[in-house]
Amino acid sequence: MTSKNCSAGDSAGFKLALGFGLLVAGCRYDDQPTSRKMNDERAVAMVEAAQSELPPRRTLQPQPLPSPMSHVSGTPGAGCAFSLGENPKDPIFRAGPTRGQVKIEGVLVGLSADSGSLEVTPGLRQQYDGKQISLEVARDANDTTNVARGTRWPAKLTIRDKYERAVYFGVGTMNCES
Repeated sequence: MTSKNCSAGDSAGFKLALGFGLLVAGCRYDDQPTSRKMNDERAVAMVEAAQSELPPRRTLQPQPLPSPMSHVSGTPGAGCAFSLGENPKDPIFRAGPTRGQVKIEGVLVGLSADSGSLEVTPGLRQQYDGKQISLEVARDANDTTNVARGTRWPAKLTIRDKYERAVYFGVGTMNCES
């Protein structure tokens, strides 16, 4: 049977190899915070990029509303209705002093009047807000009609999505009843 005798020289070699291994491991440890920091920065940049990207704009097409208007204005026959062109039939937006409504993709969408917005005519606000959309009523800049209850006047209607992007624009007539 053969036995191996370890000398002092072999022990020094082992210690040298072990020391070198620890030194290399120590160097890797110093590099890790830098790589970890770079990975963290890359991950944060990816999350920020994903959060700043908006979903594609989806245009909307409002549909004619059912009658009557009393459930919007609170008073039978009172309120304002926006129709495309000059046809007062088939309005696509109705509004009263505190509420408005529009029909999109077969769903009646309720809106609240923005009490801080301008009053276009008594009982009609310039801005109406909902959970997913907002709607803005504007008079034609060239129109000089005295805007009051019981009148019809040229108007523009803009619907914006929750990211405040215009998703619908229509030109028509606002018909306000007393």
